[in-house]
Amino acid sequence: MEPLRITKERPMLLAGIRRHHPFEEEGRGIGEQWLEFQKLFPARIQDRTRCYGVICGAGPSSFEYMCGTEVESLEALPTDMGRMRIHVQEYAVFEHPGPLSAIRSTWGAAFSWLKSSTVYQSAEKPDFEVYDKRFDPQTGSGIVEIWIAVVPKQG
Repeated sequence: MEPLRITKERPMLLAGIRRHHPFEEEGRGIGEQWLEFQKLFPARIQDRTRCYGVICGAGPSSFEYMCGTEVESLEALPTDMGRMRIHVQEYAVFEHPGPLSAIRSTWGAAFSWLKSSTVYQSAEKPDFEVYDKRFDPQTGSGIVEIWIAVVPKQG
């Protein structure tokens, strides 16, 4: 699988829900996390405003995932709401055209591409899914983009 494009994204401020998910659960709790997010931001889901599923980091036994949407400021958010600053970054963008139940295979293919790339390596920054008007949250299907943070390969 090859990326659709390599692009530089502007800085963003994201607000939403951040949770740790054990690797052995294979992300099964992410669906519940999105349902909770929809209750916090119903208009953004109904209007199909661009939302993000961000892999914030990983440890030896779990990874952190954030369901988020772009906001203008982080200061006015409730203290228990997850927040994230995304800095200007270059990304390899991949397309997942199927149901969410199969998105892990697209993530795997994107990381396989990165591992074999002679031009790019991981930027060690958050990677994310982009859900926009092409995705139907009611059916769990449609187009989702996967954005992998990259930098030119060193040595």
